[in-house]
Amino acid sequence: YWLVHIDQENLRVAEVGEYRVQQRFIACVLYYATNGEEWTGASNYLDGSLHECDWDGVTCNANDIALIDLSTKNLSGSIPAELKSLTSLEAMKLVANSIGGTIPDGFFDSLNQLAWFDLSQNLIEGTIPDLKESTTPALETVFLRNNRFVGTVPYFPNVQNIHVEENSFTAIDSRYATSSEFLTEFVGYDNGFSGPLPNVWNAPKLELLDFGLNRWTGPIPQSLWDLPSLRSLIIDFCDLSGTLPSSTGGTTFQHVWLQSNRLGGSIPSTFGTMWPEL
Repeated sequence: YWLVHIDQENLRVAEVGEYRVQQRFIACVLYYATNGEEWTGASNYLDGSLHECDWDGVTCNANDIALIDLSTKNLSGSIPAELKSLTSLEAMKLVANSIGGTIPDGFFDSLNQLAWFDLSQNLIEGTIPDLKESTTPALETVFLRNNRFVGTVPYFPNVQNIHVEENSFTAIDSRYATSSEFLTEFVGYDNGFSGPLPNVWNAPKLELLDFGLNRWTGPIPQSLWDLPSLRSLIIDFCDLSGTLPSSTGGTTFQHVWLQSNRLGGSIPSTFGTMWPEL
């Protein structure tokens, strides 16, 4: 209705191309799907006299929407499926709102340029859509903390920083431990993870692993202690057992938090002596 009866741009596909019309339509759908009438701090969004690239919270690259940042704008409602057709989108930040519902199925399948995805501090539930096997998204940063997600944290092959703390996830894709060439931070405390930690760790750039406040059981794998770049290992308030290692391949540890577990045995006299930055 808005595009036909209110929008002053009065776009025609023959004049501006199909993608431009679709892009403005999707930006309009986002407004209504998240109760735009109640937004705060985005006063010119949906101004029919402006190009959508000039709306508050929207940044474009060559007239194609590349960034949507509507953080702390009092969005509610849910994420519209139409957003997955913004194939030029590089970053989406909807932090600290009241968005509910789920992430639409197949959301990441066509967003091959999306590098930054942040839905932290909302009310979103359900599972994160799996990726098609043929899809290799550019996603480097995935922030989903403090929502109501469940199920398994799916594998994003190029991710560098993933924060999924304060949700109800029950598992992670094991490839984060074995096949994460670029991963530097994985923060997943205060979820429902349970069972043993992945036994084999091959994440050469991993610097921060925070898996505390979960229900992990069993020992801490030796391969985790041997990671070459790990600086912070935080697996506190779980149900881990076993003993501490007498030697580690990793020498970069600065913080090791293992309190409130069921670890046993003695603390080896060499434990920590090989970590000069501890």
